[in-house]
Amino acid sequence: MKRQHEDKRQTSKTHLIAPGVLAAVAIAFFIVAGFLFMRYGAAAYYAHYGKPLHLGRVSKPTVQAESLPHFDVTGIVSSATVSSGDVQTITITATSDQATKATFKAWLKYPPTNKEVWKSPKDVLISFPAGKSVTKTFSYTIPVTAHSGLYKVGVILTSEDDFTDYFVNEDLAGFTVQ
Repeated sequence: MKRQHEDKRQTSKTHLIAPGVLAAVAIAFFIVAGFLFMRYGAAAYYAHYGKPLHLGRVSKPTVQAESLPHFDVTGIVSSATVSSGDVQTITITATSDQATKATFKAWLKYPPTNKEVWKSPKDVLISFPAGKSVTKTFSYTIPVTAHSGLYKVGVILTSEDDFTDYFVNEDLAGFTVQ
């Protein structure tokens, strides 16, 4: 009986992973993890903070990035209160502190459902001279099926490549449908 017990102990030891193999697997894991961090972690850092992640010594002088344009944007609606069938005119005026190009998008939402009920016909790339106002006007016919309540006008101005938001406001103007 004692001999059978010893044999079971010996066979259970043969199922263990050799320490050298375990160490090699751990080193390989850290190499792969380091590669993935260097490859994708730097991109995630850049996406979050807007600047590159430097892990080593910088041997070249860094270039100062251009400052982003600042926009003053106003929105006006033709009537504070409308009924179904009425035409609502939405006027949005934007002024940039520097000459730039930006993609312009506008929309109209019904906040209780957060449903977008209208959006500008297409993304429009606009050239903004420094300090000069650019105005866009849109018309929206209130449908017969429109819910009564408050509707909000939103706008976004983004870089030409659509990666940088210069200005976002989801409550630029509003009106009430009776």
